[in-house]
Amino acid sequence: MILEISSNKTFAYTTADTIKINELNSNSLNLAYSDPTKALEIVKKTINYSRKVNFPKGEIQALIRRGIIYDVLSDTKNALKAYEEALLIARKVDYKKGEGSILNNIGLIYMNQHNLSEARIYFQKAFEKIEEQWQNALYPPNR
Repeated sequence: MILEISSNKTFAYTTADTIKINELNSNSLNLAYSDPTKALEIVKKTINYSRKVNFPKGEIQALIRRGIIYDVLSDTKNALKAYEEALLIARKVDYKKGEGSILNNIGLIYMNQHNLSEARIYFQKAFEKIEEQWQNALYPPNR
């Protein structure tokens, strides 16, 4: 059993759960370009499983995959919706690495739409989150 404490919240899930969720997330990403419909089915299953065992990082990763798949399908509205949902959870559990990844992916969508000013804002926010993550890793705050 893994016990993780983040932002005063406790999450309990087994190693087998994390392995299964990580495997599902990997499978959905592998199918994103070749079979996006199947990939979306796997993502849905992964989100439900992650919620069932209370594994928010698994849910965040699945939502990121959902965003990627919708982007592959040129459905930017649903891609942004998936990223926004993932971003809310990442912020709630203080998952800076996930937050940085999500912000970067949103920036990519705006860049692909040739909205460079909006893309730059999201890329800058992503950079700041990644920088913050590394600063905390190098110089952990006193607790």
